[in-house]
Amino acid sequence: MLPPPSISEEILAAPQQKPSQAFDSLSAADREALGAQAAAIDEAREVFEPAACALAAVRADRREITRIRLAYEAMERAAENDDVEAAIQADKDFHLAILAATGNPILEAFDTAIDAVLGLLFKAAIERHMESFRKNLANHLRVLEAIEQRRPEEARQAMLDMIGFTRRNLENYQIIKPIS
Repeated sequence: MLPPPSISEEILAAPQQKPSQAFDSLSAADREALGAQAAAIDEAREVFEPAACALAAVRADRREITRIRLAYEAMERAAENDDVEAAIQADKDFHLAILAATGNPILEAFDTAIDAVLGLLFKAAIERHMESFRKNLANHLRVLEAIEQRRPEEARQAMLDMIGFTRRNLENYQIIKPIS
């Protein structure tokens, strides 16, 4: 069962604390509930984001591909500047641009929910280790290049690799439990 929204809101809205500090200050029960929510989000991403990448590789027009590329370039700048907030926003923009590039109105309708849940996952993971964000740029670049080159299966696999990388980090940070 998903935790009450107040747990997620507490982490995202605590201005005096970094989200990772807010996560660490939660009770064990709230931390477990939030971890369950993060695991469910991660699992759902594994279902639809690889398919969205494959669709984007087939359907995206030049404008949509440019939007994905610009988001990736913003991620690079954020990494160079060690700017956590810009990194989180650019990473979300990258994933949302892919959803928009599918041309599927149902997938595009997930954008608000995805924006919120990716924000939660990325804040917990990126603030704990910006170096992980830098290392994951290679996976994002593989997704981008596969979409640009119209290679749907490579785009799908690159996204699976990216999600796997993120999952391992969430497990290492003890935000989610390993999938059994």
